[in-house]
Amino acid sequence: MRRIGIFGGTFDPMHIGHLFIANEFIKELILDKIIFVPAYISPHKIDINPLFPTEIRLEIIKKSIVDNNKFMLDDFEIMNNIPSYTINTINHIKEQYPNSNLYLLIGTDQLLNFHNWYKYDEILKLTTLVVARRHTEIKIINENIKYIELNNEYIDISATDIRDKIKNNNDWTRWIHQNAIETINNYVLTNDIIG
Repeated sequence: MRRIGIFGGTFDPMHIGHLFIANEFIKELILDKIIFVPAYISPHKIDINPLFPTEIRLEIIKKSIVDNNKFMLDDFEIMNNIPSYTINTINHIKEQYPNSNLYLLIGTDQLLNFHNWYKYDEILKLTTLVVARRHTEIKIINENIKYIELNNEYIDISATDIRDKIKNNNDWTRWIHQNAIETINNYVLTNDIIG
């Protein structure tokens, strides 16, 4: 059976921390591939507008993953144009890869509220939950939530930090895959983002 990882998020923008975690995800779970699924709008961030529009976020992801044949992009949530519920994405991927074991990657910050996710119990039946270390300490909220903890090093950068650096005209380029720097620069320079 193929082993497929699912890595969702706003990716506003995708950065080297995402890529580092994805590589750890592949290595530790011995995955055949990881599918990156950018959200149109996360139901947990419904009042937050992304800095980068969907077409730019997609282009940044494509350019950031092009040199790894185990990474792929699925624009299912973006194309739906509605808030993104993980259970719908999982069902979509299950249809694409019916004879596969699915592994859903979330961060420790998301684990804290996972029991509030829409149909979280169904998500747990269809996938193996994998939790990557972030700045938040793991706490067991619901003992029915079984998961594998990724043994990753914590990288102290976030998309929020990068957006702040861009807006304040500070250096952000070392946190972005070199293939995607030009895409971000062009968007920033033509859309009055700085300041």
